[in-house]
Amino acid sequence: MVDENKNVNSMTVEVPIEEEEVTREIDETLKRLRKEVAIPGFRPGKVPIQVIAARIGKAKIRKETLDELVPTKLEEYAEKSDSEIISILNFEIVEGALEGAVKIKAELELYPEVNIPGYDGLKVTIPPVFASEADIDAQIEKLRRTNGELRQIEREVRENDSVTISLQAKDADGKEISALGLSSFAVEIGKDDIIESLSENLKGLKIGEQKTFSTKSPIDSNEIEATVTVEDANELILPELSDEWAQDASEFETLEELRESIKINLDKQFKARANYRFDQEVRVALTELLTVEPPLALVDAEMNSIAHAFGHDLESKNISLSAYLQAYSLTEEDLANRFKIVAYSNVKLSMAVRALVDELNIVISEDELKDQVTKYLEESNQDEDVAVEDFINNPDNAKGLKTVESMIKELKVFDWLEENVEIVDENGLTIENSVLFGDDENDKENGSQVLDEERSGENSDVNSENDANQAAETIEATD
Repeated sequence: MVDENKNVNSMTVEVPIEEEEVTREIDETLKRLRKEVAIPGFRPGKVPIQVIAARIGKAKIRKETLDELVPTKLEEYAEKSDSEIISILNFEIVEGALEGAVKIKAELELYPEVNIPGYDGLKVTIPPVFASEADIDAQIEKLRRTNGELRQIEREVRENDSVTISLQAKDADGKEISALGLSSFAVEIGKDDIIESLSENLKGLKIGEQKTFSTKSPIDSNEIEATVTVEDANELILPELSDEWAQDASEFETLEELRESIKINLDKQFKARANYRFDQEVRVALTELLTVEPPLALVDAEMNSIAHAFGHDLESKNISLSAYLQAYSLTEEDLANRFKIVAYSNVKLSMAVRALVDELNIVISEDELKDQVTKYLEESNQDEDVAVEDFINNPDNAKGLKTVESMIKELKVFDWLEENVEIVDENGLTIENSVLFGDDENDKENGSQVLDEERSGENSDVNSENDANQAAETIEATD
C-alpha cells in the first residue's frame, strides 16, 4: 500500500516481507553466529545451530536479522519504485516483529519538485572578449623593455629607474637590524619596495647620496629608522618603435605585422578567459533561480562522494590525511566544511540543470545515445566485438546508461545556455553569443572588428589584466 502525495517531498509506504524470506535470513544469521560465537565444550565453528539459538535466544536472533533485512528491503523498494526516493526518513515494524510475515511502515523522502522561473531571461557579465589597442600597446611596451638598454644617469633618481642600493636599519632603541641590511641590491623605482616607502625616499637622490627616513619593518611592522645609499643608478632607454626594431625583436618584417600577431594571441587569451568566466557565471546565475534548497540527503551523499574521491587521491599520491592537514594548517572539521560547501554547490547546480532539462523538454535521440556509448566503449578499451545495441540493452548496464543519459542532457542544457543567455562585458558592451562561442576564424575576426568599432569614440579604459577571478572553491590534494 502506498499513501503518496505528489505535492510534497515525502511519502509513507508499507513494505511486506514474506515469512519464508525472514526464515531464510534467520538461518543465514545463525550460520554467521556459528562462526563467531565461542561456547565452552565446542570447537570454533562446530557449535550446533540449536545450541546457538538456545544460548542467544530466538527473539534476539530475529531482531538482529530484521535490523539488517529491513533497511535492505526498503532500499530495494526505493530502487524499484516509480517515485524517485532519495532517503529513508524513518521506519517501524508494524507486524511480525516476533514471528510470521513482516510488514514495515516507512516514511521515504522524495526528490523535490523544482521550479526554475526566469531561466529564459538570464544575463551574465564577462571580461572583454577581444584585446583593445591599449592591451596591445602594453604588450609592445613589455617587449620594448626587454630590448631596452640601461644607461647610467647623473640626474636625480625618478620613477622606473633601475637603482643599486645599500641599506641599513635600526629599531626604536637604535639597535641595528641585521636581517634588513643590504649591499649592492638592485631595485626598480616604483616596483620593488622591499620596505615601505623606499621608492619615494629614493626619488630625488643622485649616485653617492643617502637618506635616512622612518618606516615600518617588513618583519614585524614595528617602527624603524632606515638609511639608504644610492650606489648606482640607470635609466632604461627604450628602442624607437619602427619596422627595424620589429625585425630585431621578432620574426616579423614590420611593426604592423608584430602588432597583428600580438592581437591574435591576446584575442585567444581573452576569449578563453571570457569563456571560462561565462561558464562560471552562468552556473551561479542558474542556481540562484532555484525555488527550493537542496535536500540534506543529496548534499550528504555528494559530500561522501567528494570525501571518498579525495581520500583516494591522497592515497594514490602516498600522502596521509594527517600530513595533508598539517601542510595546510587545517583540522578535519575545516576539511569537512570545505567538502560540504562544494557538495552543496554541486547538488544545487545539478538540481538547476535537471529542472531546466524538464523545462526545455530535452530528450536524447537514439543516435546521440549510441554515439556516447561508442565513445565510452572506445575509451574504456571494451571488447571490440561488443555491439553498441547489446551494451545498451543489457540490464546490467542500466545504472551506467542512466548516468550517460544525464551527462548528454547536461551538455545539451549548456549548449542551450550558450545560445540563449544574454551576455555583456565588463564595459557594458553586448556580446553576441555567436561571437563568444563561434568556432569559425572568420567569425572571430568579424566579431573583433565589430567590438573595435563599438569601442571607438569611447574614452573608457579596457581592463587588460589576464587573471580571471575564481568563481568556485577548489580543493587541491598537493601543491
